[in-house]
Amino acid sequence: MSSSSTPHKYDQDGLPILSGLESASLTWVILRMPFLLLWTALASKLKKTSRPLNRLLFETSSRHILGNTTIEQLQKISGTSIKAYRAWAKQANKEPVIETLDDGTRVFWVGAKDADYVLIYCHGGGFVGPLCDFQCKFIEGLCAEFGKQSNGPILSCAILDYSVLPTAYPAQMTQLHSFLSALLPRVPPNRVFLAGESAGANILTQLFSATLHPLDSLPAPLDLSVPLAGTLLISPWCALNPTGKSMQENATKDLLPPVALNAWGTAYRRGVPAAEQAYADVDAAPPGWYTPALAGLTARVLVTVGDAETLRDDIARLTDVLRTVHPAVAVDVQPGGVHADMVFDVAAKSKELSPVTVRVATWLVESAGIVPT
Repeated sequence: MSSSSTPHKYDQDGLPILSGLESASLTWVILRMPFLLLWTALASKLKKTSRPLNRLLFETSSRHILGNTTIEQLQKISGTSIKAYRAWAKQANKEPVIETLDDGTRVFWVGAKDADYVLIYCHGGGFVGPLCDFQCKFIEGLCAEFGKQSNGPILSCAILDYSVLPTAYPAQMTQLHSFLSALLPRVPPNRVFLAGESAGANILTQLFSATLHPLDSLPAPLDLSVPLAGTLLISPWCALNPTGKSMQENATKDLLPPVALNAWGTAYRRGVPAAEQAYADVDAAPPGWYTPALAGLTARVLVTVGDAETLRDDIARLTDVLRTVHPAVAVDVQPGGVHADMVFDVAAKSKELSPVTVRVATWLVESAGIVPT
């Protein structure tokens, strides 16, 4: 659902203060949840679906909440990124490592800051939601799998705590540029990976666009001695108002409903100047926007997508565009996979690592120039 038309005040944590009516409607959404989950559980037994019950319940609850709350309601119940990171650290028995730059840009570390390789991760959330603890756990598992396959070299992750709405474009890109610029003097580009999930992937393509098409209003173009080791795009949301047929075909299969995607995309686009729409929305980019110079920014690209995603067709179009200008673009299509499936597999408390996560770790190891074990 869309953002409320009434301007909101925000509390000391940066969360919106809801009106009485907003709080009441949110309560009604939450009260309906147990009945939906009960129906889902009963229906799964009748239909004898092969999808695990924990996934069905998680996807039903996600689809219900995302499709029936306003931006401000969703933000209110989601909390803050720093609380999610601290919750993960406590559960994982890790000491929180928070790095704050002079300009206020902040990252949360998963793993040692002096690891052999560093992955900068931009979480998903539609430019609306914060980091979640399960995303930290997903990253923890991915880094552990990298170490297992690399037989020695270690990968750590810096999670970018980027600003969400109502903070507008290009703040998110500027924060990524700021941290990357601070990291590169101490870590060579060919030991740095970029990873973006959903809206986080949009931030990565914004950064590349700002280098391919510099503007005075945007961060300076990246000046790399060698390309970055690789870029991982997890269910990239780069068409802010998607138009692919999969938006209708998978509307009841995916956990990310079209109504939410369009509401978030419309809200984010409002903050993008007309002359800069192409930087934030691939559908606004003219032919030839991405050029072979992209290969000078990142050595390899991996796109992951599920064939049950609402974004499936729009992601396929983006992948085709990237493949026309970059010689090393790979795609992993997960049969039956929903939006950011391997990430939400962790959220649904699946006991084993997703096969997609294992394949992504293999790609990271190979991109590092290591033969996987």
